[in-house]
Amino acid sequence: MKRALLVVVALAVTVPLVAQEKGKARKGDPVAAAFELPKGSGVELNDEQKKKVEDLKKEYGPKLKEAHEKLDGALTADQKKAQEHARRDLKKSGKDRKEARTELEDALKLNDEQKKKYTEAMHAVHELDKTVRTKILDLLTAEQKSKIKGERKKPAK
Repeated sequence: MKRALLVVVALAVTVPLVAQEKGKARKGDPVAAAFELPKGSGVELNDEQKKKVEDLKKEYGPKLKEAHEKLDGALTADQKKAQEHARRDLKKSGKDRKEARTELEDALKLNDEQKKKYTEAMHAVHELDKTVRTKILDLLTAEQKSKIKGERKKPAK
């Protein structure tokens, strides 16, 4: 009886934690996000396109993960917290990208060595993201591309 109660209590505690971790991984995973089409674009990939995207994930996924780890490794724990707070505040402020990037970098208070590492890692991430986006766009039909381009032209709310 005690053993059964112990198992029930253990499951009651661990199942929500596992579910929560799975949600976090998907929601905030920059590597997975690099392979997604814009939300709301209405573009559906056919089976051949899906297979090619999976091939791209196999090829570029590890490279993107490594680049993001280098980016993450350039910051201390306190700087990571400051980065999260600054990102949240900047998202609410509605500032343009250049101004937001400057404020974010100021909030991080990077030393010269960190700035160099962070900038190099950020550049590597952006280049890989750009390459993946280009390769995915090359897989799309003209009709699919027009749906995505039409989505980009809509004003931000």
